[in-house]
Amino acid sequence: MPRRSSRSLRVARWLWTSHRMDARMARAALVPAAGLWRLWQGASGLVHGTAAHPAIDPPVPVVGLGRVTAGRSGLGLVASWVAAHLAELGRRPGVLLAAAQAADEELVAARVPGALVTAGGALDATLARLAGSGAQVAVLTGTMGGFRVPLDATLGVLGAETAIASRLPFPAGPWVASRRALARADVLVLTRRRADAATARHFADALHAELGVPVACARLGVLRFRGLVSGHGHPPEALAGRRVVVASRGPELPAVVAHAKATGAAVQVHQWRDGPAFRDADLAWLAHASRRADLVVVTERDALRLADRWPAAAREPLVAEQGLAWEAGEADVQRAIAVAVLPPDALP
Repeated sequence: MPRRSSRSLRVARWLWTSHRMDARMARAALVPAAGLWRLWQGASGLVHGTAAHPAIDPPVPVVGLGRVTAGRSGLGLVASWVAAHLAELGRRPGVLLAAAQAADEELVAARVPGALVTAGGALDATLARLAGSGAQVAVLTGTMGGFRVPLDATLGVLGAETAIASRLPFPAGPWVASRRALARADVLVLTRRRADAATARHFADALHAELGVPVACARLGVLRFRGLVSGHGHPPEALAGRRVVVASRGPELPAVVAHAKATGAAVQVHQWRDGPAFRDADLAWLAHASRRADLVVVTERDALRLADRWPAAAREPLVAEQGLAWEAGEADVQRAIAVAVLPPDALP
């Protein structure tokens, strides 16, 4: 399975980023399909609000987070930040994740205490249920240009790693939204994991010049650590020079491993297949590792499954808490949200 995934990744990089003639010819062959995808996106936006597809009248203000690029562009982390910011503004958020993000539902709820979080379901019924449960603002995630509800604020989320990729909009390509959809955003949020800050800033300037839309930049990654049981906080540099076991069952493992190695830690990686719960054997392995290594690190997703099962006699692991750190444009994002949810006399 890893070999097949690696081969698929190499093919995708060749297709969407290579300047070789064969890659260009392959992309040219996809132009008709991309045109149909763009027409479908435009048509789906036009039919909503007609008699056949009546527009949904949301019971609360709605902030839409639209995915612009494929891959791990941090849509869930941005949704968590927006929900937390709404709570700071005194508005209880209700987060409706796209069906494809259903696995993040529990994680977002843990990151933002007090938020109402759900995934998938009929949009009108779910919005009504969130409002009926006390949500004062709805946060929706989905594909940019694909929302079926009027939005009070629209944030487009894209990854800086796609800066060198073909901009051909295609459902299975690096760009899933068209230029027209991007131009409708109030703010674009450009995130980066592996790309350096200079590349992200250059890409942001180019997008702003092309679209005339404010572009905010944020780095995604591990911001801090906390004890699994005690909750005691530790700085990002807590792993420096230590013998560390990074163990996980979820997709966040590569980011945590990269952070651990960047601190200079000697890192051993252990990964299980993702599943609904840890087996007793997995728990015993982690407890044994905590006695042999200086530190054991798990992800936030793992912590949700481990916290109430961790043996009292074993040293607690550290939980790598991921988030976004704004590098530019945070005020633009805050302003767009404030205008959407606050009365004019309460705007900062």
